[in-house]
Amino acid sequence: MYPYPVQPVCLRVPPGHRKGWKKHCGQYRACGVSVYFVQDGWYRDSVRPEGKDKDKDKDKDKGHGEKGD
Repeated sequence: MYPYPVQPVCLRVPPGHRKGWKKHCGQYRACGVSVYFVQDGWYRDSVRPEGKDKDKDKDKDKGHGEKGD
């Protein structure tokens, strides 16, 4: 499908998209490409571990805005 070698891609997709990949691959521009599906838990723990504390960071700034906020 591609005129040059394409590296496999890692994607985090909803389980329904994974099951019906042929139907959904176009949304990810990954039809005809080798895909490794990444599990949500692995992504949260390994790739975006700081995402766990995002809500805590939001609370730190409460009440410290400009006057009138």
